[in-house]
Amino acid sequence: MMMSTQYFINFSNLDQSIGNEQLIATQFDLLKNALINQPNNVDELVDLLSNAEVNSNTFDTILVAIGALPNEDADSALLQIAEQYVITLDDETSRENFLAVLSNTTSLIKPDHMIRSLVEIAMLDQPEIDITLEALNFTEPHQLYESERTEITHKLNQLISNSSEEDAARMLPQLLRFSQKEQRTEIAKQSIMKDQPDSMRNAVLEGIGAGEISASEEMKIVLLGIAKDPNDALSTEAFEILNYAFDLSHQELSSLALNIGQN
Repeated sequence: MMMSTQYFINFSNLDQSIGNEQLIATQFDLLKNALINQPNNVDELVDLLSNAEVNSNTFDTILVAIGALPNEDADSALLQIAEQYVITLDDETSRENFLAVLSNTTSLIKPDHMIRSLVEIAMLDQPEIDITLEALNFTEPHQLYESERTEITHKLNQLISNSSEEDAARMLPQLLRFSQKEQRTEIAKQSIMKDQPDSMRNAVLEGIGAGEISASEEMKIVLLGIAKDPNDALSTEAFEILNYAFDLSHQELSSLALNIGQN
């Protein structure tokens, strides 16, 4: 039996109860050092992981151990593991394992076939939107073909229209991210209208604050209207975002201050 497997067994079999912290830390350090000092041991754990169930103690422990390696080494090992699942993504367990492994990487996913696999997962007709959102989180718009971005935004629009307010708000940032730049302001304007759920409207404000939505003149006009409306539940939040993200004229600042004072 090779070294890393033995250290892994020693570590995973430890009683995790209070009082064993020092022993747990010591065994984990032995496992981590075995991986760092003898890279071949990583291949051994990769093989072990291929037979482990996602979210099992074995699966989680191996990922934690590999994650303790320097970032470049850890990512290389994790991508090696992810490769095992790419060819079987029609299987739900393989998809879960694939996404779980990628969630532990620290760098942008670059292999083209993995990007295509992530798009494939995102476009599946599945009841759990978490899988769709997780797959999209690992991709960047510039990595996709225009046809793929169009398919993704079409699906997200459909999901938003047929989901709960909370889930719709979770999907809105991804819709904005994969939409063309000239479309984002219009989507944001429509999503922040007073007849929209507060969760959607807040998602737009958060997007502006994070720089994901352009602080354009169009958005400024919309937010000024919200901030000046004493009957709008988000007037205070709009005022704060205007002060944080936009260049306001003296006249606009005076007008806002006057409205806030009257409220």
